[in-house]
Amino acid sequence: MVTDSLFNYKYGNTFLHRCPAWCKLIFIPVISIIVFCFPPYVCAGLIFVQLLLALFLGFSFSEILKDLMPVFYYALILLFVKILSVGSQLIMLLFNSESFSIKSFLLSNFSWETEKATIFLLMKIFCLMQITSIMFKTTTALQIRECFKGLDALSMFISFIPITSRLWTQTKKAWFARGGKKSIKMYLVLLPVLFSTGMKKAWNLSRAVQVRTQSV
Repeated sequence: MVTDSLFNYKYGNTFLHRCPAWCKLIFIPVISIIVFCFPPYVCAGLIFVQLLLALFLGFSFSEILKDLMPVFYYALILLFVKILSVGSQLIMLLFNSESFSIKSFLLSNFSWETEKATIFLLMKIFCLMQITSIMFKTTTALQIRECFKGLDALSMFISFIPITSRLWTQTKKAWFARGGKKSIKMYLVLLPVLFSTGMKKAWNLSRAVQVRTQSV
């Protein structure tokens, strides 16, 4: 069984595991809106509280970091774009300006004042990812679907998020087991496989829901 995929359910008997799924599903969008209204120091405190909560629920550091990796990747993308932008400006100034200080230019573009808005945004996204991780890790796909008995399409979409992550993890493991390497070719080969596998999984899931609905 694959246990290292994103948002994978973590068995437990804590108060959050026993909490009704509909309460958590209502809480997520509400707290998400509130988080973006919080000042930065509140977000920093919330990150620490969420970390303690995750550890209390029995999540390991590796499991916590696994679910937060998309935020780190997003931060790296922002940094890469920033470097490209500053680099292009620097090249233009070097060619067009006779008296020019590279040090002062870099300090002005990578100062706290210019980057604090991005850092605060990443902190808020970090909070939201932690909340989402805790919700999915303490709620089974069946519990989520039960919350939307009249909204099967929506419930299947939400419950399919961790399933897709699990399928992608399985596909990558099979690729590496056969000697494949992480490259552009890997994504070109595996994405169609993920699509076809996901479609089959979605079809089986929808059929199971239909059979269950008809038997009720």
